[in-house]
Amino acid sequence: MGNALRVLCRYCQRPTTADEPQVLAFYGLPYAPQTIEEDVKVTTIWPEVITPPWPEGVQFELLTLPVDKRAIGDGDGFTAYVNITEPRELKHMPQNVIDAIIMKENARDAKYFKLEKLIKKSVIASGYRFLKLPNQQKVLAHKYRIRLRLIMIITMKMSVQNNRGVDAPEIGMVYGDEATHVLVKMIQGKCLKIHVYNKDIYGRSVGDVYYNDIFIQEQLLKRGCVWHYVAYDRRPEFAKWQKEARDARRGLWLYQILRGKIIPIHLNTEEKPLFCSQILIQ
Repeated sequence: MGNALRVLCRYCQRPTTADEPQVLAFYGLPYAPQTIEEDVKVTTIWPEVITPPWPEGVQFELLTLPVDKRAIGDGDGFTAYVNITEPRELKHMPQNVIDAIIMKENARDAKYFKLEKLIKKSVIASGYRFLKLPNQQKVLAHKYRIRLRLIMIITMKMSVQNNRGVDAPEIGMVYGDEATHVLVKMIQGKCLKIHVYNKDIYGRSVGDVYYNDIFIQEQLLKRGCVWHYVAYDRRPEFAKWQKEARDARRGLWLYQILRGKIIPIHLNTEEKPLFCSQILIQ
């Protein structure tokens, strides 16, 4: 247990410091003085990060690892992972996860590989994942389910419920595949910055998503992949970007929106239209 901080550092890829006893005490763990053989080589210089003021309502910021294409849903959300080296992650890591990581390392050192596998599953069940980055570096990361804040998209599938709770069959959606493809192309393999405002009833983090200085919601609106959810977000720039796409007939604006239904412009309004769901991007 005395090597707890060093075990975390192995996954964090961050050197120990002179404050090791205090850090261990913070997590309620005993301190064992480091021997010469256990000395950790400091090879990384960590620059000071100056964080600009966040927009009003932002609770915290996430800096993600590269987004895996397989973690992007049907255009309505994605899963992101944040390295535990981030200060907020280290501070909020549950004690049971810390203990499990230590036990996993001890099991591996003792060659109890079945036990190590079981402990690893418990860490994953707690919302963490052992990942290998493109540069082959192994890291421990925290899993987040992300919902883009306050815009709407046409999805590939739908499930309609009436008052009796009966589900209708899934059907193909107008422009759903194209919108999904745009979102995948924009964030796949990218390290994102996410300003989180709150969580929804499903436990998903609701926020604004950026890649470098590119605002993802802005790009989706301008390309006509989504529409502005005015009932919950009255940012004037959202309305402006949507108007630009609508005037230019981009993306979903090739179709008319009529009473919750999407109708191709060339289709006679008396013909039966395709019904499309309107779901918040997760």
